[in-house]
This record gives sequence, C-alpha cells and structure tokens, in this order.
Amino acid sequence: MRRTILLSVLVLAGCTYYHRMSTCPGSAAPIVCIDSSLNASPNPVHVKRGQWLHFFMASGELNIEGDFFENQGHDGGQAWGRVKKDASYGEHKSTVVNMTTGKRNDPEVMIDP
Repeated sequence: MRRTILLSVLVLAGCTYYHRMSTCPGSAAPIVCIDSSLNASPNPVHVKRGQWLHFFMASGELNIEGDFFENQGHDGGQAWGRVKKDASYGEHKSTVVNMTTGKRNDPEVMIDP
C-alpha cells in the first residue's frame, strides 16, 4: 500500500514538473497526464505536425491509439506517439487504454498549424 501511494505521489509530482516544462517556449514534447479515471490533463492538448506527444499514468499499463499517430510505443504507465507530418489540422480524438483494466477514454488532441 505504501509503495502504491509513493508511486502515485511520484507520478503526480513528475506530471506537474513535465506540465511546467511542456509549456515553456521551445519545449519539444507536450505531456499529457492520465488519472485513474482515464481523464487527460490537459484536454485538449495542442501539438503541431511532426511533434512527439507523451502520456503518463500512475498505475496500470497504458497504451494510446489514434490514426494521426506514427512511431507509437508504450512501456508500463507511459505511452508516446509522433503526430504524422501530413495529419490534418484541427481536432482529433485519441484513445487512451488502460491495458490492465481494459478501460478506455477518448481525450482530444488539437493539431495546430
């Protein structure tokens, strides 16, 4: 129980740090934190064509899906994908999947010019 609480606190602190870093000018990759209900923060996340997008979740095995992603991957509670260079601008739905529980949610991704 203590390890689970400690892990959750560390992930939350890490997400807070990464959110601050991802909003800095010149930041390479936006960070999306996924809570236990599979809600994304920020939602929508803003990206550009060719940009990497990283997702983090405190517990469970995370995966992402989206037809605008390429070079997708996942490892434990983190997942990533690169926005295709020819992806259409505007709002897109991504799917985050907790592979441990099978639950899914569809946060929005906004591809900006």
